[in-house]
Amino acid sequence: MRISSSTYMNDPTEGEGLLELLNLQDLELENKVDCPDHNAFFACFSSRINDLNQFRLYGKENGVEASGCCLVFNKDGNWLKEPDVSVSFRSMAKKGDEYSREQPVEADISDADLEDVNLPLYQVAYIAYKDEYLAGDKCRIWLPSEDDQKFGIQLEPVGKNSSWHDFRIDELEKALKQLIDFFKEKSNINDEDREALEYIRYPLEYIRYLFKDFAFRDEEEFRLLKIEKIGSNKIEYCETTQSIYLPYADARDIVDEVILGTNYEKSGKGRKAEAFQHLMRKHYPNTKVSRSSLPINANPPIKKD
Repeated sequence: MRISSSTYMNDPTEGEGLLELLNLQDLELENKVDCPDHNAFFACFSSRINDLNQFRLYGKENGVEASGCCLVFNKDGNWLKEPDVSVSFRSMAKKGDEYSREQPVEADISDADLEDVNLPLYQVAYIAYKDEYLAGDKCRIWLPSEDDQKFGIQLEPVGKNSSWHDFRIDELEKALKQLIDFFKEKSNINDEDREALEYIRYPLEYIRYLFKDFAFRDEEEFRLLKIEKIGSNKIEYCETTQSIYLPYADARDIVDEVILGTNYEKSGKGRKAEAFQHLMRKHYPNTKVSRSSLPINANPPIKKD
């Protein structure tokens, strides 16, 4: 499993929603700007299992919708833990920095391995722009205030504990209002203020990548997030995609179920569901294999010419 660069995600406004909410849009007028020292890398997950839209958008091979597969992790729902969020941003921490925390390391586990294991899973919140078609009950949070509703924030419940969800909503609203007030008081935003969103010396880090446009709300996304310095030996280059990425983990032993798409055998690649099931049962007998029966026809495969 790879953690891919944030630069070339399918959302062209990736990371900009929160900046707009805080009125911090980049206005680059120079002819030349410095490249960033660090980059954000994501591995994206969804709570929508065997979902038609997810299969159409992401579960496709050779351009054929619903010809890929859905990988199900933590099927029993035992993945909620108290995270160490500093792990995602440790590459940005300087030695002696107050946000750089050491954690115990067992003798047979390297620092890098331990960081990979402990990467926190973040839930993505969605930012809506208030208009005449957006119903007020779509968002629990309205900013900058209830009387001046310009932006709405949607955060889906996780689990069945409504009190915990209410607490999370209240804390998120409080934090966002503090951010708005902080930047509102600044008549001129200087580089030091901008670092409040970019560097680990502030407790805000790269949170802008944990907010997406409301148009993507149906994905109900969660993310593994890792910030890494450009030029780091941890970053690898893929010749096929001509892009950089972070290796994350061998996912073969941690997948609970593989759901093959409705059109798995219709991608033009000669895939056979029974062959896949045989190989999985032979090599990974603890992983369940099933077939999706979502109602979707196979569009013609993309031709090379």
